[in-house]
This record gives sequence, C-alpha cells and structure tokens, in this order.
Amino acid sequence: MTKIKVFLNIIIITLFFFIVLEILSRSVVFLITKKISIFKYGFDKDIILIVNDMSNFEFYLSTKPKKIIHIDTNLNDKKKEIWVFGGSSSTSYCSEKNWTQYLKNIYPNYKIVNYARPGKTSDYSLGVLESEIDEKKYPSKIFWAHKINELFVAYWGLKRNSDVLSLKISKSDQDLNQRLYFLHSLALTIKKNIVSFYLLDEVAHRVKLRLAINEKLFTKISDENMQVAAQNFSINTNKALKISKKYKLEDFYLVSLIEETDIMKKKLQQPIFDDYDKFYIHYNKSIKKILKQNKNIAEFIDLPKLFEKNKKIKLTNERYFCDRPHQLDNGHLLTFNILKSYLENN
Repeated sequence: MTKIKVFLNIIIITLFFFIVLEILSRSVVFLITKKISIFKYGFDKDIILIVNDMSNFEFYLSTKPKKIIHIDTNLNDKKKEIWVFGGSSSTSYCSEKNWTQYLKNIYPNYKIVNYARPGKTSDYSLGVLESEIDEKKYPSKIFWAHKINELFVAYWGLKRNSDVLSLKISKSDQDLNQRLYFLHSLALTIKKNIVSFYLLDEVAHRVKLRLAINEKLFTKISDENMQVAAQNFSINTNKALKISKKYKLEDFYLVSLIEETDIMKKKLQQPIFDDYDKFYIHYNKSIKKILKQNKNIAEFIDLPKLFEKNKKIKLTNERYFCDRPHQLDNGHLLTFNILKSYLENN
C-alpha cells in the first residue's frame, strides 16, 4: 500500500469517526430534549443549544429571535431614546434575550437602541456615537457598558489615541495575539455548529472552573500595557461624556457588568484571579478619575459589587453564563434585576 493510500485511509477513518461521534451526540441530545431541531443545529443559525447541568443531563434547545436594533415597536419619531454601547455581553450572544431588552420595563416611554456589538471596544462605540450625532440623532440617556473588551487594546495595539498613548508591544506579539483570537473565534464558530465539539468544550470548561484554572486567550501582557488600555478607555469615555454634556443628555451611566467569575466566587467562596482581574484594577482607577472629572454628568453602576453585597439574591443550580462574559437568558435577567434595583433606589 502506497503512502498516499495510507494517508487517504487515515483521513477517511478520521472523518468517519467524527461523523459517527456527531450523530451520536445529536442523538443523545434528542433523546434528552425530545426536540428534533437538534439535527438542524449549525444549519439553522437561530437554534441555540444550552447545557445547564452535565451531570443531570439538563440540555435545552431554543430558537433565537431575529436580530433587531430597535427593541420597541410602534414608536413615533419623537419618542426619547436610550442608547446602549458595549460588546457581546450586551447582545444575545448565547441567549434569546439580553439585558438591554428589559430596559423598557423601567423606561416604557423610551425607545431602546442597542449599538453593542461582539468584540467591540470603546474605540468603536465612540466612533458610532460621533457618527450618529453628526447625523443629528440624539439620545436622552446612554448606558456605556464597556469593560472586558477594553483589554483587547493592549493585545492588538491602539486604533485611536495613538497620538497621546503608546504601547510597549512588538509587532510579532500583536500578530500572534490576532492569530490566537482568530483561533478562539474559530473554536466558537465550531461550537455553534458541531454538537460533539460543544459537549466536549462544556466538559472542559466546567473542569477548569471547578479546579479554578484560568483560561488564557492571549500571550502574557505587562501591567504597563494594561494601564495604557485603561487610559485609552478613559480618553474615549471622557470624549463621549463631553458629547453628553454638550447636548444635555439626561443620564450617562457607566456600567460594569457581572461575569461568570462573579457567580463562581459567590458559589465556591474562592478567588479567581487572572489577567482580566489585573486589568480591572486599572479600569476601576480610570472610573474614579472619570467620575471626578465629570461630576453630575456620569454615574457608575458597579454590578459585580452590587451583586456581591446583595444578600437577597438566591442563586440556583442553573447555569447563568455560557462562558466568562456571556450570559444565558437567566444571566441577562439577573443582570437586569440588579441594575433595576439600583436605578429604582438611586
């Protein structure tokens, strides 16, 4: 048998193995959920698979609603608007609904416009805000929910503010980080299409959480570059607040969203500390400076701290996040309820 035939046989056997594994995985989920739609998972992008508890075989299938930017319907042009800016944590990344959609319960007379997009930082949001203002569009309130993605600046380099800030990061490290992020994004894409990969990834993720193993996405980053990333966030936010002041917005809320690590800290009563937490030290320092420079304009809503202090919140055994920053439906509802409690009492 030639080497080519051996190679082809290996490929065929490998493909056959993965096909069988995938069919078995989908069949197991079907037997548990009794939903035939699992066999369309990956083909129909609106189908969401959620694993709540692996040990008890709690699997759920749901259908994601079509994406919309304007949440409310039957609204006239004169209605006041609330604009939300942020990353994927403010979108329906792995859920049917997201916390921004619940805002209409607090503000029934406002139109909710969600400008949050996956993987975006305050660089992107400031550009969108400036562009919309140029088009003579003005909000009444802004929820500025940027945090975790701001660290991306330290890995990929500065897109804005390079005239006043500088990073000590080589071009090769920037390229490496971009390749690592591409692989991470590729893995997420595979997870959204291949059930067997989804299940294996869920098992690995839970083991890492139980063992308090930190998941690192990028190469090591210096504390100095983390500080630069926080300064970049501060510059962008101050520019957004300057616009807010100029056009006399009602409110400008800086929102720090809760993450899966906040849930685990409360459940397991043990610290989880990684590069993101190191960055949050600089983030919080920037927030304090921003608030000092923008008295009576900006208001900070620290949801992780509110969540930690709130003794009335009773967590169930359900899963609230699909990964560190991304909420499932009950995670978004938890986020909103903490936010609602703050807004109604302040």
